[in-house]
Amino acid sequence: MKPLSLSNSGQPLARHDDRAPHSSLRRFPQTDYHFHASAEDVVAVRDEHATVGSAELRAFRKISSDFMDGETHGGSIIEMVVFALVTGVVAWPLISLLIVLAQTANG
Repeated sequence: MKPLSLSNSGQPLARHDDRAPHSSLRRFPQTDYHFHASAEDVVAVRDEHATVGSAELRAFRKISSDFMDGETHGGSIIEMVVFALVTGVVAWPLISLLIVLAQTANG
């Protein structure tokens, strides 16, 4: 990977940047916006992440499945009942509104 040089880029400064290009007050290094990674570097990084990431992902899945196995049996029925109750309470005024609107439109 070889970064491209910006020393003679010939690009004008942004309209809000009125400083000289080589100001002594600049505290940050110059950013190379024209940098291009080679195809070999992209493939190498992708392969490295695939081997390391898959083992970590399998470990995470095992931890999460072990946790969820103990949690899902007891609380899911109670949660479904509470969800149905909340849904019914929310739907009741909406159904009443639709009935009143239908009666108003007909009459």
